[in-house]
Amino acid sequence: MTAAFSGRPQLLVQSTGQPLGPGPSQAPPEPSAPFRGGAAAATGRIVTAGPPGERHPLWEHETRVTAIAAVGDRVIVSAAHRAVRVMLVTENDLAVERGITLHAPEPVKAVAVLGSPRLRWWWRPRTTSACSPGPWTGPTCRTAHA
Repeated sequence: MTAAFSGRPQLLVQSTGQPLGPGPSQAPPEPSAPFRGGAAAATGRIVTAGPPGERHPLWEHETRVTAIAAVGDRVIVSAAHRAVRVMLVTENDLAVERGITLHAPEPVKAVAVLGSPRLRWWWRPRTTSACSPGPWTGPTCRTAHA
């Protein structure tokens, strides 16, 4: 069963007539993703990683984090409003080795990391080529000129 609110459809539970999903009094769930036998998660603006009870802060956004994704044991991506941060975490520690912040024209509500955990990322300083618009380039640009 659906109802309209300000021109937007809203799903209702047929037996109770209540809206489907969290109510206005419930806080949104913490975004999280599996990472190194624990989780990469966000509480408010702070992104943390580690097993339950031993999570370590990695970085902080300016607004509340809405989405997190991870691939393998090195790459974590987080989104908060219009900022998306992609971070490469060191192999032996929970420290950021390299990172980049991207700015979206509209608010970001979901992120995903595509690729293989076995893929080795090659980061290098910006070149003057047209394929390298930012300060760091990933494997796509490297293989295009290799």
